[in-house]
Amino acid sequence: MKFGENCVVIGLGLIGQITCQILNASGIILNGISLNPNIVDLAKKNGEKYSFIRHIECLEKTIMDITRGYGADAVIVSLQL
Repeated sequence: MKFGENCVVIGLGLIGQITCQILNASGIILNGISLNPNIVDLAKKNGEKYSFIRHIECLEKTIMDITRGYGADAVIVSLQL
C-alpha cells in the first residue's frame, strides 16, 4: 500500500489493532470493522478515527463516503478463530 490509499481492516483484536497502528503510521487511510463494540472503542482510543461495529446501518455507504466514492484499495482480514 502507498501513502494516502484506503484500507479496510476486518477484525480489531490484537493483530488488527497492531495492523491499524502500522497502517496509520504509514499514512494509510483505514476503516476498522469489528463485531465487538468494546474493541471498536479501544481502536478509537488508539487513534483509529474510522472504526465501526459491523452491524451499523449503511456501513458500505459510510466507507464509500469516507473514501470519496472510490472504495477500499485493500482489505486485510485479521479475525481470531
